Amino acid sequence: CPDEVPPALKDLKWDPSAVAGKSRASSHPTMPDGKKATTFREAASMDWLEFKVEIRGKAIRFHGHAFIDHATTHALMRCTQTRTAANAIANTLWYLNKTDLYAGLNTVFLLKSDRAKEYMAKRFNNVAIYSKIVQFFTAPYVHPQNGLVERYNQTIQRMVTVIMHDSNMPGEYVVYAIEFCVAVYNMCPVESLQWVTREELMSGNKPDMRYIFRFGCLLKMLKPLETRTHKFDVRAEDYCYLGPCPLGSGTRGLSIRTKRVHVRHDVVCYSDVMPFRSMGGSVHSKL
Repeated sequence: CPDEVPPALKDLKWDPSAVAGKSRASSHPTMPDGKKATTFREAASMDWLEFKVEIRGKAIRFHGHAFIDHATTHALMRCTQTRTAANAIANTLWYLNKTDLYAGLNTVFLLKSDRAKEYMAKRFNNVAIYSKIVQFFTAPYVHPQNGLVERYNQTIQRMVTVIMHDSNMPGEYVVYAIEFCVAVYNMCPVESLQWVTREELMSGNKPDMRYIFRFGCLLKMLKPLETRTHKFDVRAEDYCYLGPCPLGSGTRGLSIRTKRVHVRHDVVCYSDVMPFRSMGGSVHSKL
């Protein structure tokens, strides 16, 4: 990586020709040997998605670490508050553990990225060797070469913008919105994949749509018996839907009364009722 940024690239903005080239980039990029990946987790790309969230009047920076498979375009993202080599290692190992069950005979993993200092750190390289990861990097300051994951970041960003506006949820719950959008992204049929979902191409099974509702809508969850104060107490509590649980089955909801996130199976969804729209989107002053 050169020590100095070329004068034409100091603002790090893409010129129109670069943007057009990125839009026309192949959805299944080639590997270093010129071939295209044909099986899941044969090759993948990764990149960071940075964003700020205002929590109680204070802007806090978050970093989403995105991974997208070249053959199936199946993608995952994990959010952290800091962007360090240690977090890059932890997120990469997390991705390997999440996809190991479906990797098949692919023991060597080709991982494409830009020349971020976290990816080129000696610590990351050592972990990559022991994990059988073969790294290959894009040319310096040429973002369109990593266009697959860059387009994925743009897609997730637009999806999150839409559902956050629709639900009027406070910005501090944007991480849950990102996880929900990633799940929906992998469950949608894709025309270029013969109208098969990315989840099905990865696992061989149809995606489970039982826990997919409108983000931020009203949920009714059964109130635990030990929290009922008298025999005439209500048996259900109001929650806001935050998406399916990424750790397994179940529905994740935000309790309007306690502001805590719970995962339950026995839920009833009201997709036409949006609690935070009636409360003005403030979780602290209205709850």
